[in-house]
Amino acid sequence: MASCFWLYSMYRNYQESSTEYQAIAQEAVRVPESSPSTEMKVEEQKVEEISLLTVDFTVLQAMNPDICAWIDFPGMGISYPVVQGSDNTYYLNHSVKKNRIFAGSIFMDVRNHPDFTDDNTILYGHNMKDGSMFGLLSHYKQRGIWEQCPAFYIYTPDHIYRCDIAAFYEVKADVSEYPTIFAQGDEKQFYMENVKKRALYDTGVELSTEDKLVTLSTCTRSSSSRFVIQGCMEEIK
Repeated sequence: MASCFWLYSMYRNYQESSTEYQAIAQEAVRVPESSPSTEMKVEEQKVEEISLLTVDFTVLQAMNPDICAWIDFPGMGISYPVVQGSDNTYYLNHSVKKNRIFAGSIFMDVRNHPDFTDDNTILYGHNMKDGSMFGLLSHYKQRGIWEQCPAFYIYTPDHIYRCDIAAFYEVKADVSEYPTIFAQGDEKQFYMENVKKRALYDTGVELSTEDKLVTLSTCTRSSSSRFVIQGCMEEIK
């Protein structure tokens, strides 16, 4: 009986989370028929043209001033607001409307600047069993998934960025694995080179000290490790 109640509670929590985030998207996000587009490329080959979203941050920030961005993976079903709280724990189990839910939110590391100007901006999300939040990121272990969806997009109140995926790999669940700024050029160069060395496969994305990264982090089956996807940012609007 207890296990049945737990399963029902989990199912209800999933439904509540899905309903809330769908409602937010319907209210604040549009894909106009005449939407501008950008091309994603895989190894110099055109894959497809992506219609850019129109994100109303006036609506979003009226819901919650902590909302600083929107993340979208075209073709993957990952499309959520991004929040930044006063610590890295609150949004682990609270939605962007501050309802307590197991799925939590996609949230930015408290050390980062919310305008994505750091060398490395860290976004966290749960690896949900129903595939919501960052539950699909582990699929990037398969090179074929990256070939279908080689980039994700970050929308802020002022800019739109395409993030070409440079690497997917597993790291220790340790803050040392998540630097946000680098003291000097040599330190950043070493980090960028290490990103490529650790990557499960080569995506063809070259990294330099001039580049800025967005790192997406989600849990694995082990409490001591995390999956990360790292995208190289390019402002497109």
